[in-house]
Amino acid sequence: MFTKIQKVYFGHIDKAGIVYHPHFIDYFHQAYEDFMEELGLARTGSKAFNLKIPVVNVDVDFKKPMEAGDRLTIEVSIKKLGRSSMTFHYHARDQEDDTVAEGTHTRVTVDESFQPTPIPQELRDALEAHLDPND
Repeated sequence: MFTKIQKVYFGHIDKAGIVYHPHFIDYFHQAYEDFMEELGLARTGSKAFNLKIPVVNVDVDFKKPMEAGDRLTIEVSIKKLGRSSMTFHYHARDQEDDTVAEGTHTRVTVDESFQPTPIPQELRDALEAHLDPND
């Protein structure tokens, strides 16, 4: 499991004084990028495999509001690996270790014409090491 600390900035806050909900998708995406970099598969990873890995689904459940100055701990794990799809799971906790939000996003490996293509074995091996045993 990969962990990232995310600070909530004033610019992330809406008129209600809490994080504007789309920012959680951004937080999760940033955690994804850092996770892939940790695996040695940063943005250039998809180029190395000659494929694209677009997001095809996003789902977020909000549990507790966050305010400017708060810090989140975001845990990233792999929920599911298919032939060409991969589902990432995100669990965001506050400083009291309460769940703030949970979400998933699913990506699909595609070729240059956006046709699904199998996940390359090197990428699959790196991701399998982070499969959540509870799923």
